[in-house]
Amino acid sequence: ERDGEELTLLAMTPLAKCVGFTITMHRFLSTTYITVVGCCFLLWTTSNIDLILNALALTFLMELDHITYNATIAASRQELIATIKRLHWVDTNDFFRNHPNVAALLMGCVVLGGNCIATLVLRRIQEGAYTDYFSLAAAICLFQGPTPGYWSQYHTTFPAPGICETVLRLKCETPIVGESGTPCVEDWTQLLCKFYADSRNIFNTWNTIDWQSQGPCLADFDGELKPIMSLDFEQDTSTYGFIARTCQAMWQRRPLIIFKGQPIGFTGPRVRVYPYLDFLPAGPFWCDYGNASSKVLGSEVPAPMNKWPDLLAGCRQSIIVYSPKASSSWISATADAQDQKGYNEMENMTEDAHVSPFSGIWLSKKIGVV
Repeated sequence: ERDGEELTLLAMTPLAKCVGFTITMHRFLSTTYITVVGCCFLLWTTSNIDLILNALALTFLMELDHITYNATIAASRQELIATIKRLHWVDTNDFFRNHPNVAALLMGCVVLGGNCIATLVLRRIQEGAYTDYFSLAAAICLFQGPTPGYWSQYHTTFPAPGICETVLRLKCETPIVGESGTPCVEDWTQLLCKFYADSRNIFNTWNTIDWQSQGPCLADFDGELKPIMSLDFEQDTSTYGFIARTCQAMWQRRPLIIFKGQPIGFTGPRVRVYPYLDFLPAGPFWCDYGNASSKVLGSEVPAPMNKWPDLLAGCRQSIIVYSPKASSSWISATADAQDQKGYNEMENMTEDAHVSPFSGIWLSKKIGVV
């Protein structure tokens, strides 16, 4: 019915009602899907600038239906639709008509309250997700570090070199033996001996630590060297406190290894070799897998970080056992010969003009990972 320049909708055919219901449900489901996906998208935004830009992009998506309507529908059809009067809900009790301020206040409280609750819930989900990711990364760094030698099998887990040393601010001593097994006092030309002699490193060879009662490392806190086990992190409930207590649990004050069936005590920091004979020592931090580390490393996700120190109670006096690989191992006599050949040609690998005989990662039984 035309009322001046406006049209009043009096009735709808069943087909029109079905089409209208379908369009309404489609818009509702699309808006709900975009809202959920957009909130998940915003959960993984880590900076304020990206958060603002992503929120603007989400607003654009929410307005995309209006943009599409204005761009695709003919202007005459849009004018016709614009002349149709809006349908209004009628309050049979006349409550909101008699109390318009109450209606506006109630609507504002519902909208603002719902947004606040949704924001708090999303923030809680985001915090939990990032905590789980951090725990997973921390577990990899603390329990999946490089082993002293790739050619041996271990039932022990190691942290990445430098993690626990940095957290506990260690100063360490190392046994004065070079890479060839010769004491440095007999052959100071060994690269490992030259590394030890560099006073700028946290690992030095000066006889200042009581290995028997303190271990090969001391913690430098407040300008004072303290035994590692005397440090108290019990009251520190921060992430740093839990990681520090985990490193304390993995600390081996009297390191012991079994190599070729022979026990060797007071081995000091273990040594890893990286490309081009760059020696990277690591403090005696490790943990037996069966008695301790397996309790932290679950089948899918690690245990909560605040429980790590208690679960690692069995780490003390963990013994490293160098187990030879089985005879069916991929390390064959041919591989050993190639390894020896590569070791003999190692000195030429650092020259820019020389074409290296190796590419990618080379695993050497003598010097580790290259």
